[in-house]
Amino acid sequence: MFIDGCFWHGCPQHFVPPRANADYWQPKIERNRERDREAVARLDAAGWVALRFWEHEEPSSVAAVINAVVSAR
Repeated sequence: MFIDGCFWHGCPQHFVPPRANADYWQPKIERNRERDREAVARLDAAGWVALRFWEHEEPSSVAAVINAVVSAR
């Protein structure tokens, strides 16, 4: 289970690109997102279920999804 920060992982709902040092931050955020996809692919290949949530998601909703996935397995 991953809880992704809206800034660090480029949340489509809340991410606001920084104006200062944009040449640094844009590739940094893109690489974070790429690394997220790579991590999920590796975990899936190893038979794990990777769950990703955004920091702004309601904790009870996140818990319900986790419970449903665990119960189904």
